[in-house]
Amino acid sequence: MLPVAAQATEQRIGFVAGSTHGVGLGYSRQHKDGTGWQVSALPIVEDNFDATVFLGGTYFKTLNSTSWGRAYWSLGMAAFYNRHTYDELDWTCGTVEQCDGSRLDEGLMLSFGPGVGLERRWKQFAVSLELPLAVQIGYAEHKVQFLGMHPIPNFSLMYFW
Repeated sequence: MLPVAAQATEQRIGFVAGSTHGVGLGYSRQHKDGTGWQVSALPIVEDNFDATVFLGGTYFKTLNSTSWGRAYWSLGMAAFYNRHTYDELDWTCGTVEQCDGSRLDEGLMLSFGPGVGLERRWKQFAVSLELPLAVQIGYAEHKVQFLGMHPIPNFSLMYFW
């Protein structure tokens, strides 16, 4: 049986940053049975549609909870998309007008994996630090690449009610 502090259904909003949680504004919901989920997003899009976008989704399960905090495990996935266009000049042409062109750099990185974390509570605020094992896969220049498995931490600062 979980203590009373973890049995109440909670909603949270705040800031999230990490390898398997994503980066940006986060919304989380913790259920009475100790499970919960979180989503995060930070889209940055310019007028020429160059973009940097962060998205994340995570499932939580509380392992132990007290009035001051909790220990939990999670399974999360985050995506980082980047699109950038820039002008490119080819100096072997006769005139600049013939050689002017633009180049598109575009890439996607996915990070997913399990993690364990600790959360500390103060009144209506919660700070958590988690250490996941993030499996990272990238896609750029029409190639899928395995980028490795890294223990890159997740952090969140949330207001809950």
